[in-house]
Amino acid sequence: ISEKYKKERNISVILNCVNEGFSRGNNIGCEYAKEWINPDFYIVLNNDVVIEQLDFCNRIRKEYEEYKFDVLGPDVYNKSLDIHQNPLMETVPTLKEVSRTILFNQIIYNLYPISVPVMYFLKRREKRIKSIKLYKHRQEGVVLQGACLIFSKKYVNDKKKVFYPETFLYYEEALLQLWNNMHGYKSVY
Repeated sequence: ISEKYKKERNISVILNCVNEGFSRGNNIGCEYAKEWINPDFYIVLNNDVVIEQLDFCNRIRKEYEEYKFDVLGPDVYNKSLDIHQNPLMETVPTLKEVSRTILFNQIIYNLYPISVPVMYFLKRREKRIKSIKLYKHRQEGVVLQGACLIFSKKYVNDKKKVFYPETFLYYEEALLQLWNNMHGYKSVY
């Protein structure tokens, strides 16, 4: 990848020696962008997300001008599951619930790695039914799907780390929203 993009001035490739996971990996990217690029918005986007709107950046700017969001989550539609994944959760779990879920996930993932795809498959129908109700209207203060998150410059400048760095591929979005609620930051879907 580095070789392919070495002549592109508007593309930076950051190579990590180990898999840092979602939170730490995205924090590294955000820190780099903050130091070297200083953008108005930071878009944290999974590599398999396709943005269909040609005016996506203009939509972000317009949304910011109207609602002054700190974190924005657009509609994220998963074609293979036929569900809209944003918002991820309608209500924000408590710190105790988040801690319990993280501990449970650590135990399950370490002891029974095959359980991850099985649990994912079993929750598919439940998620589809829930997604039909949630994605159709604008909301604030809900847990946003991490596949595509847009952060304002003010938000990134206010925080030492964008994501809580102690997790590894689980519940980052709930922790993010819990932190936002505790500190008065505005999340918009």
